[in-house]
Amino acid sequence: MEGRYSLLRIMLIDCHIRGRVTELKVDNHTNISGTNAAGKTTLQRLLPLFWGERPSNIQRRNKVKDPIPLFYLPRDSSLLVYEYLRGTGQICQVLMCSDPTREKLQYRFVDKPYCETDYGTRMEDGKYKPGSVRDIGGNLRRKGIECSELLSSVQDYRAVIQNNRQYLRMNSKLRSNLSGLAHHYSMCDINESLIHMEKIVTAILSKHGKLDAMRQMVAQIIQEN
Repeated sequence: MEGRYSLLRIMLIDCHIRGRVTELKVDNHTNISGTNAAGKTTLQRLLPLFWGERPSNIQRRNKVKDPIPLFYLPRDSSLLVYEYLRGTGQICQVLMCSDPTREKLQYRFVDKPYCETDYGTRMEDGKYKPGSVRDIGGNLRRKGIECSELLSSVQDYRAVIQNNRQYLRMNSKLRSNLSGLAHHYSMCDINESLIHMEKIVTAILSKHGKLDAMRQMVAQIIQEN
């Protein structure tokens, strides 16, 4: 699998159903089916989040009333886990949790494959008891697992996962830690970038005319640059 980059799995821990761990495999062809209001679009919205889309953009486009962190992560034990493969063969994770206000996302990178026992306990009756997301960093480090500090800025997270070298070079003294994270956790080679990937994914998943969505994306990119 040398040279391949791929999102492997998405885990929703104690999110839409209390105490439930929902796993979505996305390493190959994935078919999401169900009746109306079964949650298909809700799952699709998780893909742009991985690439660094602003939660407020997803909320506005999909006319979601609650802030996206509150919508997906309603409790202190609620956690989104993205497991992905890097070109070196390294399998790592991005953890997303809400900040205490439930209005913003926070991000943490973890240098190991997903294991549910890292984030909670499976009880004898089969139910899963998740821990508090505020304790995750300390718990992982006590196990000898390398992980980043929490990132509270979506721009910083996006720069790392996309290896946005221009952003990382700006005020490099303040962002030297981000450059190190990008080298270790980005979804592309260190000499490459995936700038605006969140816009591309959002456009592809748009319910309405994909051509119109792509046109708006290109116009937005030109305006930003």
